[in-house]
Amino acid sequence: MQSLISRRPMLRSVLALALVAAFGACGGGDGPLDPTSESPAGSPAEGTASSPAATGGLAAVTTAQRIAFVSSGPLSSVWKMDPLGAQVAPLFTQSSGASSPAWSWDNTQVAMVRPRVSNGVTRTDILVMNADGTNQHWARSQASVWHFGDPTWAPGGSRIVMTVLAGSVPTLGWLEPGTSKAGLLWFPGGGAVLGAQPSFNKAGTKILYIGPQHSTIEQINPDGSGHQVRVAANVRLDYPSFSPDGTRIVYVRAAPLNGNGDIYVKNLTTGVTTRLTSSSASDSHPSWSPDGTRIAFMSERSGKRQVYTMQAATGGDLLRLTKDDYYTGDEPAWTH
Repeated sequence: MQSLISRRPMLRSVLALALVAAFGACGGGDGPLDPTSESPAGSPAEGTASSPAATGGLAAVTTAQRIAFVSSGPLSSVWKMDPLGAQVAPLFTQSSGASSPAWSWDNTQVAMVRPRVSNGVTRTDILVMNADGTNQHWARSQASVWHFGDPTWAPGGSRIVMTVLAGSVPTLGWLEPGTSKAGLLWFPGGGAVLGAQPSFNKAGTKILYIGPQHSTIEQINPDGSGHQVRVAANVRLDYPSFSPDGTRIVYVRAAPLNGNGDIYVKNLTTGVTTRLTSSSASDSHPSWSPDGTRIAFMSERSGKRQVYTMQAATGGDLLRLTKDDYYTGDEPAWTH
């Protein structure tokens, strides 16, 4: 979700009030894109992807882990695979596109973004399902009049923080899948938290997000306090997340000339930033392995979006996971 928001205080106040009112509005039912209203389409059987021939430097990877990813071909869908690119299985294969998969911290549930129709209007909303793809349902029974995106689970699974898009204005919001309650995140002194692409740390004590101008990576506590700017740049930044131990941040930084993304890691203890990719194509959507030694990401270096992993320390030991030339691989999300 791109952001075009002005920082003018009055505009922030008006938008915040509009968003608060919108959360109370009922969109009238789940509509024809209810996740239970369509039958899953045909999909490849478990394990049809080829495993890489060489796995040097991957001794710590366990094939019990899973990487969820988005694929487009004859059917836009969400799949899962092991960290070697094998054991491929569908998570969500309905005909309306899904995106932004996010694992709960106990790896039992997946949240994702999907179009939802209410009163004849289509907006993006948050869909939740079990890790095997069963029990698909909207995280909030009541449809919103705004777009929801970029879900991230709070540890414990009781809350999802997300981007709420009012027109072109991104604001951080939350919902509780168990109660359908929802609201906005606020700074203690007043004012909604403007930004996008939130991500919790493992302890559930910090939230990273992209600032409203897409040129900063900012941090708050879940109650909106403790605001800090962690990274600032004069180019676009995207998709920040904490390493599992909370000592590093991975993010995407756009090249100043062509806008292609590259992946960087900042050590929060030393302040040192390391550039991990330098392909002439775009690299994006980084996701940490559970032990923090590798990063999954999307790259267009083959001419098509595919999922790769690399060492988190150096960007070395590159391994391509998705290999089907008909489908693409995008938005990888590694289990915790």
